[in-house]
Amino acid sequence: QAEDGIRDSVASRGLGDVYKRQPLHEAFDVVCGTSIGGAGALLMAHTEDPLEQCRKAMSDMADAVSAYSSAMVLLQQGRFEPGAEALRSIVDGGGLPSHMLPDAFANLGTALSALSRHEEAIGALSDAVASRPSNGHFRYNLALSLADRGRAAEAETHYRASIRLSPGPSAAGAYNNLGNLLVRAGRRTEALGCFRGAVASDPTHAMSHNNLANLLRDKADDEALRAAGQSYAKAVRLAPRYLEAYKNLGNLMKERAAWRQGAVRAYRIALSLMPLPYATAGREIISNLGETLQWLGRAAAANACLLY
Repeated sequence: QAEDGIRDSVASRGLGDVYKRQPLHEAFDVVCGTSIGGAGALLMAHTEDPLEQCRKAMSDMADAVSAYSSAMVLLQQGRFEPGAEALRSIVDGGGLPSHMLPDAFANLGTALSALSRHEEAIGALSDAVASRPSNGHFRYNLALSLADRGRAAEAETHYRASIRLSPGPSAAGAYNNLGNLLVRAGRRTEALGCFRGAVASDPTHAMSHNNLANLLRDKADDEALRAAGQSYAKAVRLAPRYLEAYKNLGNLMKERAAWRQGAVRAYRIALSLMPLPYATAGREIISNLGETLQWLGRAAAANACLLY
């Protein structure tokens, strides 16, 4: 019996051909000179501090901004441990201009999540959201960390907020991950709506086409199965090395006699994308390929697969 394929989640970190956690947030709207100088002018205009105190405050602010810049370089180099420690020191120490703090908290949360320090990441990202509640990217990253900790209801809230605050192509990842949460909760009809929302927001989001197809197969009627096949085909057209989508397409086509030649092609492409020796997933594909070849009357090729 062919199995449904894995429903991918948008990746929160790491390499691969899947959607990534939202990028580090640039906090430098202007280079330090203008930003620090403007802050200093406001400080002098709105306080009665002596000039020397204003100069010290400006110097501390410049030091904090410079340290923040250095911490960002560490994160961009993938050096998350020292980068996170530097950012923690900056946000705890004060001195950073207030308009930069939300980005600093967000980037600290991203670094902590990369280190699998999820509870700390949730704290930093919650501070980012509290400081700038209208930022959809902050909400998305917070939802990812909450989902990592199994806090599905809270993750759902922030995914929905991210979709509302960041419509268009950037909402596809949030729709997709929300759909996966709903599938795991048994709310498959709502999940189907999320995957439809993902591909409507970004028609090039291959993962969402694959996940949409997985749920369309629930209906098992010809119209739904054809729509599922079209969605799998879109997924592999958009991501030619998308192994799971090829495997799922093969599993779908295997169950219809008129589609079995297509299933053979899909399985063979999936196998070509897997490293040798084949692990369990590869052996399952070989088994399904052998069964399909047997149904097509190609006994020698089927036996070669079934004896693997």
